[in-house]
Amino acid sequence: MSNVLIIEDDHNLREGLELLFQIEGYTTLGTSNGDTGIELIRREKPDIVLTNFQMPGADGLDVLRAVRSEGDHGTTVIFLTANHRPSLREQAVREGADAFLTKPFDTDELLRTVASFAPKIGHEESP
Repeated sequence: MSNVLIIEDDHNLREGLELLFQIEGYTTLGTSNGDTGIELIRREKPDIVLTNFQMPGADGLDVLRAVRSEGDHGTTVIFLTANHRPSLREQAVREGADAFLTKPFDTDELLRTVASFAPKIGHEESP
C-alpha cells in the first residue's frame, strides 16, 4: 500500500486530503510546515509527497530539494499550490517535481495524478 505525506499549512484542507486519500486506500501522514515535512520524509520514507509551496518554515522547493538531495529519485513529489506563476512551475519541474497542480484543484484530477504514480510503487486498484 502506498503512503502519502501531505504538507499543507491549511489545517482543514490537510485533514480533508488525508481523509480523501485514506478512503482511496492510501496510508497518510500530514504536517503543517516544510521543516517537519522534511523530518518526516527522512524518517518515514513516503512514496508520494504532496506539498504546498508557501508555508511556515521550509517552502515546497526546500522540500523537493531535500528529497532529491538524499538521492531519492523514486519518491514522487507533487506540488499543490495557489501560486499560479509559470516561473515557479518551471523551476519546480527543473528541480525534479513530478507534477504541479494549482488551487483550486479538481479532486478527480488530483486523485488521477497521484494514482498515475502509485502503480510504480505498488498501489493496488480497488475492484
